[in-house]
Amino acid sequence: ALLYNDQSVLEHHHCACCFRILRDARYNIAQNLPPQHSKHFRACLTAGILATDMTCHFLLLEKFNNLLGQLEQKKMSAASASSSSSSSSSSSSPPSTPSPSPSPSHVMPTELWQSFTEAERMIIFNVILHSSDISNPCKPWEISMKWSDLVLQEFFVQGDIEKTENLPISPNSDRATTNQAQLNLNFIDFIIAPIFVALRQLLPRIQQHCNYLKENRNRWAQIYSKFVEQSDKSRADKAQEKARWIRRTESFHQ
Repeated sequence: ALLYNDQSVLEHHHCACCFRILRDARYNIAQNLPPQHSKHFRACLTAGILATDMTCHFLLLEKFNNLLGQLEQKKMSAASASSSSSSSSSSSSPPSTPSPSPSPSHVMPTELWQSFTEAERMIIFNVILHSSDISNPCKPWEISMKWSDLVLQEFFVQGDIEKTENLPISPNSDRATTNQAQLNLNFIDFIIAPIFVALRQLLPRIQQHCNYLKENRNRWAQIYSKFVEQSDKSRADKAQEKARWIRRTESFHQ
């Protein structure tokens, strides 16, 4: 924290470690790049790693959603221009062999990819790297569960140290009050699902990971429902809590 002035401390540390490793020729994947490309590689990688800081999450998602909106407008404009051109050509030319069917809406035309500015490409790069970093809820249950256990253990160790040092305990780090299932449901609903649903518009092949996400959420919901049922809450409080999570589940599936 002192070294990085409380600014993205963990991410700055990761970045420094990354480039320390890359100084070794055995691991330097950029060693054959021209100097200008090497400089660009370092700038992109630095920006990407720093963007994995969770404090950047919502701003990054907002930028990405804006980019997707602009991209959809470009696709509509291109389709409209192509339709107008085809109509004009068909009215003045004899019939010819039908042109191939247009690409499905989820396929990105090459010219649109090439139309991205450098800043837009950095947004996409940052989103992909950040999504990969937090993607454990989008893996098969056995893998996702192991990651959840490890993350929770890390949180609790931090909370124990904070308690020993008489410091405020960080969110989700108090082993006496944190519920693993509820923590994962909140993480999925408010963090993971919005960014993966958005990313799926650009990369349709991640649909399988969205399927895993849905399956894992169902599992956590079942675990939390059982926890509520076995708790010492009153019958009315249990009913209210279950109703709240039913509404959350309905909202998730929308």
